[in-house]
Amino acid sequence: MTNNEFTMPELHELEGDKKLEFINDKKCSVTDFAIVTGVAYYIDEDLDKRYGEYYLKSIDYSPVANLYINRNGKVGYCIGCDNWIGIRPSLKFNDVSNNKTNPIDKHNIKYIKFGLYPQETVDENTEMKLNQAFNLKLLSNSLRKTGNTYTYKIDNNYLKTYEYLFENERYIRVKNNAYNVVLSNGKTYKKGEYVWLKVSPVYWLIDYDKNVIMSEKILIGGIKNKELWEDFTTTEFNLFLNNIFNKDVTQCEVFLFNQAKTTETEILIDGTSNFDEKLIKVLLKDIKNKLSLDNFKVGFITNRFYGYDNINNINDINNINIVNEKDSINNIPNIAINSFSKTAERKLVITNNPINALNTSDKSIMWIVVNNNKNYDRNYRNIIYLDDSYIKYLKENDFIDTSELYMERSLKK
Repeated sequence: MTNNEFTMPELHELEGDKKLEFINDKKCSVTDFAIVTGVAYYIDEDLDKRYGEYYLKSIDYSPVANLYINRNGKVGYCIGCDNWIGIRPSLKFNDVSNNKTNPIDKHNIKYIKFGLYPQETVDENTEMKLNQAFNLKLLSNSLRKTGNTYTYKIDNNYLKTYEYLFENERYIRVKNNAYNVVLSNGKTYKKGEYVWLKVSPVYWLIDYDKNVIMSEKILIGGIKNKELWEDFTTTEFNLFLNNIFNKDVTQCEVFLFNQAKTTETEILIDGTSNFDEKLIKVLLKDIKNKLSLDNFKVGFITNRFYGYDNINNINDINNINIVNEKDSINNIPNIAINSFSKTAERKLVITNNPINALNTSDKSIMWIVVNNNKNYDRNYRNIIYLDDSYIKYLKENDFIDTSELYMERSLKK
């Protein structure tokens, strides 16, 4: 949870002498994510000009009603408000000014980029590739979960959706909850159809003098408050903005920061296991993909350590020198412990002998035991077994999706 305090616009910020300097029109564009969660919209001239309706924090006392801005930019009144009205978040600029974000000047209006959030759908070609990767997720190494989730509301139920990484971009997959909507890719989606949405930077308009930033677009749909409110802090809007949206919009920044930290990975291969060259190289490629490694080190051990090769790309794996000494007398567990460098944060050993793994005293090492069908105790957290059928599949397909084996266990920190 961050310390940001999100709220909604006040009417005086949108009109009159005290309006925010970036407000020329109260109309506001709406994202595809807000549309598929129920926000009403209309298309003005083209798909780039789709305007929605959004709540205001303000109350009108004559008549007593809550206020919102309709799709034409006019003030509307509601008491039993519904989820076809969206949320356009705002907050104090000094809440985010410590972020190293340079203002962007566009048409004499200043913006900043702060946070990431699902917004627009993808083009049809990307949608086709994402669907193929998703439907074949047990056979594909191109689509993976990042660990982030996004929470949204559909028909009074709060739902979570996973964030996926595909070709270095982030996406979510949600069901459309609106009837026959035309989204930004020009495609019409029926209610219940799945939609892929790209997670992208959120643009915020800035008024430095009034210390306010406001989202350029309506970002959120599906939230409503059943009754007239006087205390905004007790509303579902406030609870969603500051307990859910606050976390969701900033989680990628934390993820990217953590990813930026270099985790040194070292992989040792038991040279007495007599692995064939293809098996070693394909398994190394898959480990590189599954752990998203830009670089790592690979070395062979028998009765001694042969030193490391630095792996920066697939060609380095293809050109690796294989060591096989099947009849070598060895003590693989101790050789492995003494071969890892002091800077190694992730340690893997590939062997065909589970006794090596069971006898090691260093529980920070993850052992991958290949070609072993014997019934050893498989409850050890730091041992992964790959049986003959799995290895056959790997060789036939030139890759293996080991995410179910690796990612759910302790390879990733």
